[in-house]
Amino acid sequence: MMSVALTGVALLLYVAAAVLYGANFSIRTSGYGKTARWLFLAGIAVHTAAIGAECMATRHGPFASAFGTLEVLAWAAAVAYVPVEVAARTSSLGLLAAPATSLLLFAALIHARAEQYTSPLVRTRIINFHVLMVLLSFGLFALAACCAVFYVWQYGALKHPNRKALFRRLPPLEMVDAFAYHLVALAVPILTLGLLLGIVRAALGGLHGNWLLDPHTLVSLVVWAIYTGYLVARGVAGWRGTRVNTLLIVGLVAAAAIFFVPTSTHRFT
Repeated sequence: MMSVALTGVALLLYVAAAVLYGANFSIRTSGYGKTARWLFLAGIAVHTAAIGAECMATRHGPFASAFGTLEVLAWAAAVAYVPVEVAARTSSLGLLAAPATSLLLFAALIHARAEQYTSPLVRTRIINFHVLMVLLSFGLFALAACCAVFYVWQYGALKHPNRKALFRRLPPLEMVDAFAYHLVALAVPILTLGLLLGIVRAALGGLHGNWLLDPHTLVSLVVWAIYTGYLVARGVAGWRGTRVNTLLIVGLVAAAAIFFVPTSTHRFT
């Protein structure tokens, strides 16, 4: 299948980029960072072609299988990272962003032979937009969590003088904190729109079971509450430091739970 082959090529490019991002951080040679960036961009290009091939092969959106859904999630995380690296003028965050994208795409390949969803609902425009908005927001949340990990990591290193030299290539803590905040500020409205589209579709009928108490619905609402609480704490209450950044990591763990909890109303087979 062409989409699976292209996805494999994209994964190899992301992994190669991750290795060079790590080498750039450890060896402190800027040439590795530039090459890693080009490999990452090439991975995005091939990744985009893979999603297009999947849509052409199935003749509908990529969300008719776990493979396509995870593939789009990985794509969202990868695309979101590029402007962050450009704005930060450093490739340090690629040390986490590239491996995270690789892991998501690897998870997609594991499900390459999973069954296709057969319900007509999965082919409707509102369902496709619902899933797309949720996945885009989760991709942004993943990148925000990478920023939070860097913040907590670097903050701890600054307390140990013998480790400071290791983090000289990292952007300032204030910049990493600001990136995380703006990523979440963009992601929460997208998630809100995605949830509203799902609620509208459920209200119109066609979903069996009690959709409001479905574990997927409940986890999504918990994720929305965590990140909305973060925006309030960070933007309104003025919270700063490791405490509020740790909340981003907790939020990503909650978001990841949606792929593991059972569901009745979100099964389309």
